[in-house]
Amino acid sequence: MQWLYCAGVVIWFPILRKLVSSYIPVELRKQVEVSDPGRISFAARGRCCYCLTHAVVSGIDLSFDHILPKSKGGETTFANICLACRACNEFKSDLTEFADPVTEAVVPLFNPRGQSWVEHFAWSEDGTQVEGLTVIGRATVVALQINRATVRAARRRWVSSGWHRPKIKAGYSNGNGSCIARKFD
Repeated sequence: MQWLYCAGVVIWFPILRKLVSSYIPVELRKQVEVSDPGRISFAARGRCCYCLTHAVVSGIDLSFDHILPKSKGGETTFANICLACRACNEFKSDLTEFADPVTEAVVPLFNPRGQSWVEHFAWSEDGTQVEGLTVIGRATVVALQINRATVRAARRRWVSSGWHRPKIKAGYSNGNGSCIARKFD
């Protein structure tokens, strides 16, 4: 059952959940959500593959994102599906590339199945912003609006409560060419 708590009212919305994820086969959903903690350690821990927002902290379920959108020929396969927060998924939409704000070169967006998050991104010193370290990282931060004002304000509160900024443990890898070369807590 899915429940939404808003302004002191609890609403049950099982139909919305079904509409959002019914096109992802059940077995593929399980594989993405559970059985690949080394490859997408933050997915198994309820984190967005792009901004690392934790579903439990935000209170919003993650959604399935087609890395290469179906509208551009992407398939509904394990290699092309990742978990993303609603905001990253919606801002990404059918984008596959975007202009780097520094070089203005149009580059591919970050691929959470084939690239390491820590090679392309880092947290700001105060933990409220994701910083792009590469052209791909910078373009992805801008395209997905990862540092918009509302989420920065939320992150400030999450950090002050000790709920946010995943700790990165160096050297973690499951050895299968995964997108994540580090373990997140």
